[in-house]
Amino acid sequence: MKQFKVNVCQEDGIKLICEFLSKLGISNTEPIKLPDYQFNRIIEFEINGQKYYIEWFINQCTLIIGDKKSGARIPFRWMYQDTTFPLIGGNRSLGFSQDRTETTSILDREFPFSVLRIPINTY
Repeated sequence: MKQFKVNVCQEDGIKLICEFLSKLGISNTEPIKLPDYQFNRIIEFEINGQKYYIEWFINQCTLIIGDKKSGARIPFRWMYQDTTFPLIGGNRSLGFSQDRTETTSILDREFPFSVLRIPINTY
């Protein structure tokens, strides 16, 4: 069951991302501080000791894993909490998906099975 989901490619996407991560219990989700004359598009957060960055644009977001400049980059438009994906030690994960499918029944998959998921809780 997907408890939370958000389309982050909107005008107030940076605010939506920060609020969404906070709802999941992920702290320190503020945009990176830049000089006053620069517009900030990057949000930094940490899960289980690993740093992640989200670079926001109104038409496309990118998840950066590791270093801001040379880390792996994964494009996405949707963020969601997945509580159905089997994980070792828990069943909550933060998912990132480019596409979303409209569901007509409880058996339909809203997000593809092959999208990136980051385990949120460890036991």
